[in-house]
Amino acid sequence: MTSLTSDQFRRAMSHFATGVAVVTARGEEGEQGATISALSSVSLDPLMLLICLNRRSSTCRAIEHSGRFGVSILRQSQEAVAMHFAGPAKDKQFDDYCIRQEDGLFFVCDALVQIGVEVV
Repeated sequence: MTSLTSDQFRRAMSHFATGVAVVTARGEEGEQGATISALSSVSLDPLMLLICLNRRSSTCRAIEHSGRFGVSILRQSQEAVAMHFAGPAKDKQFDDYCIRQEDGLFFVCDALVQIGVEVV
């Protein structure tokens, strides 16, 4: 078996089709967001879901700080939003796209689904 570099692995995994969502939170560094594909339902009673983020990401730090976050499951037509929030942290300005705020949480406008989550 041939060993892969991290870049080769990233490219290989980019071919795996899955749903895409943007998670958002406000932390000490301000509003943060990240595109994720690692999202899974865990339980219906109580309602729980699981997301996976890089622990060093600014979005992860914001979620750890606030203890809550918004999940916006994107429509197929929102590829530009997904690509925007997949970029480097310094380039993820909320004012570049329609983001609505509700009860201190942030959601992508016109997303297929919007869910407010508290960390447990």
